[in-house]
Amino acid sequence: MSQTDLPQIQSFIRSQGFEDRLGGGSVDSTRASLDSSSSDSVSDSQILQIQESKWNLPPKGAVDTSRAAIQEADIGNIRVGFGSSGKNVGFVKASGTRFTLDGKPYFCAGTNAYYMSRIDFLSAQEMIYQMMKHSELQGNVLRVFFAYDFSSSGTQPQLGVYNEDALRRIDLVMAAAANFGIRIIAVLGNYWPFVGGMQAYVDEWGKKVGRGSGQPLELFYTEPEIRGYYKKWVNTIITRTNTVTGLPYKDDPTILAW
Repeated sequence: MSQTDLPQIQSFIRSQGFEDRLGGGSVDSTRASLDSSSSDSVSDSQILQIQESKWNLPPKGAVDTSRAAIQEADIGNIRVGFGSSGKNVGFVKASGTRFTLDGKPYFCAGTNAYYMSRIDFLSAQEMIYQMMKHSELQGNVLRVFFAYDFSSSGTQPQLGVYNEDALRRIDLVMAAAANFGIRIIAVLGNYWPFVGGMQAYVDEWGKKVGRGSGQPLELFYTEPEIRGYYKKWVNTIITRTNTVTGLPYKDDPTILAW
């Protein structure tokens, strides 16, 4: 994706009723982005259904809360140590063109569940239930976005400022994954500006230094201050100690890849 693609992408997102994904918002902002001649006939619940279907979110209200509650209690008691967290024992390694675990081939079966870490998308029990169902389907890997930046509920509401509530959700995701024997591909950055990607870093920095938003995406790679903010974020996660398990992330085999 080039810098010139961004306006077209953002325009498409607005046309689909996802203004809230570009800069934070709610049902009201989604309603406002719909055609004014039809928005009065669209209910809030219908708008939420549109949002969830467009972003492939799991259905609301489909959680067996009793099973999720039992699992939540178990998650808080998993056994951990260096290279061991719940059912995840030993680090998955790259060996030539394949993954290995304890010297044996390791095969991945999983999906992109970017939303697992989002406190504004899923409750803790909804997240745990989704994790449990993934395990029951014999999935052993999930790709999860750790970075949701520059919104009030995101991991980094402002450059260099972190949201402990959002980080604690990531802690719970890690503990739940360990409980079910699932490995995590942790996404620490991305291209998409509406979830706090590289362009958002550049835009936030541009506003901070008085240059405004819309500066070239390439500054993410070349501007020392922007690079510093991203390095600080990466270091924050790698050196963080999980508040649920007490295990530092760098010692946790639940991380399959960064």
